[in-house]
Amino acid sequence: MKLAHRMWTFGAMVPFLASCAATLVGATFFRAQLERGVDQALLVEAATESMSLFDHAGTYLHMAVSPLES
Repeated sequence: MKLAHRMWTFGAMVPFLASCAATLVGATFFRAQLERGVDQALLVEAATESMSLFDHAGTYLHMAVSPLES
């Protein structure tokens, strides 16, 4: 293999492919974490609101006392 081919392969292509792979893995991980966080927040809010059915006759939101407020 000539020097120019080795320089293009190990100096440009390998780092480029490694950074692309790292970006894809990071984006996948971030998306999964974000979806889990949103699901958890919605489940907590739904649990809080389901308990409000037994508090009063009217329907209202518990946003002031919601566990998500903090």
